[in-house]
Amino acid sequence: MCDFWQMTWEQKSRAIVMLNRVIEKDTWKCSQYWPLGSDYGKEDEMYFPECDLKVTLLSEQDSLHFTLRTLELERVEVTLE
Repeated sequence: MCDFWQMTWEQKSRAIVMLNRVIEKDTWKCSQYWPLGSDYGKEDEMYFPECDLKVTLLSEQDSLHFTLRTLELERVEVTLE
């Protein structure tokens, strides 16, 4: 999943459109590439140490036919002492 977020970072992508659900008809269609958030008892952040990127779920709005999520992608600089 790091490759996906690295590409998103490098291309300065402003939007990601997913045209399917993660699971459809009991079949996994894609990876869960965003944090589920505290509404689901999960974390609001996902950290990918192999590419030093962090994804944060800022908001989520459910509609009848889609869900709009606002995510923040940031580079996490690791300093060794």
